[in-house]
Amino acid sequence: MQELVSKSRKRAVSIARQVAMYIARSETPLSLSKIARAFHRHPSMVLNAVKAVGQDRILLQQAEHCIRMLIKNEVLEGPAPAPDESD
Repeated sequence: MQELVSKSRKRAVSIARQVAMYIARSETPLSLSKIARAFHRHPSMVLNAVKAVGQDRILLQQAEHCIRMLIKNEVLEGPAPAPDESD
C-alpha cells in the first residue's frame, strides 16, 4: 500500500496505482477528490487513471479480476441478490 501512495513513477507501481484508482472510483461512492487525497494525487490524475484502465483491455481485465477477488474475500459487496420470487 505504501508504494501506491508514494511518488514512485516505476511502471509496475504506476499501473497498480491506476488499477487501484479505477477500482476505488468504480466500486465505491467516493468522489474524485477523496480518492485523489487517499492516493496523494490531484483529482485529474484519478480521472486519467480511470479513463486509461477503461480503455486498456488488459488493465480492465486485471481490474475486474481484482474486484472479483475483493468481493470473494468480502472486502467489497457483490451485486445485490436477485429478489425472491416465491412470495
